[in-house]
Amino acid sequence: MNGKDYERSGTAQLVKYKPRKFKEKFDLLIRAYGSSREDMQMIISPTSSVEYRFKNFLQVLFEIIGSQNNQLDYSGFYISFLLGQISKKEFEEISDKFVIKEKKLPDDILQYKISLVKDIMGEDLTPKEIAQFFQCDERDVIQALKLLTA
Repeated sequence: MNGKDYERSGTAQLVKYKPRKFKEKFDLLIRAYGSSREDMQMIISPTSSVEYRFKNFLQVLFEIIGSQNNQLDYSGFYISFLLGQISKKEFEEISDKFVIKEKKLPDDILQYKISLVKDIMGEDLTPKEIAQFFQCDERDVIQALKLLTA
């Protein structure tokens, strides 16, 4: 085997790599997986594409965490108001900080985020819950869900 070919174990299939000229450093992530040598499979991806997916995943995860954190904070102040620990005026001043301005997200981005949420949560969420996560209109979420199932 020469330096430009990479052999994979198992079925001994050869994956040929033809170098090209790149402006930046060329970096690959190679993943081999399977339950036996006979069914071994390999995925070769540029590291940048994996990094891009990972960053998007983290961004969506942080949006969800931030949304839930704001919801918990608001609920805490509301409970304090109900228990008489803060006045109505104090609660109104505090609650103004929690007003959410809805964002208009492009359909493809919203569909991608919804898909990630389903993967992360492992269960179906209501359009209202998804809209809260991404601070967008519930009708946009319903439309994106229709497009995802089409």
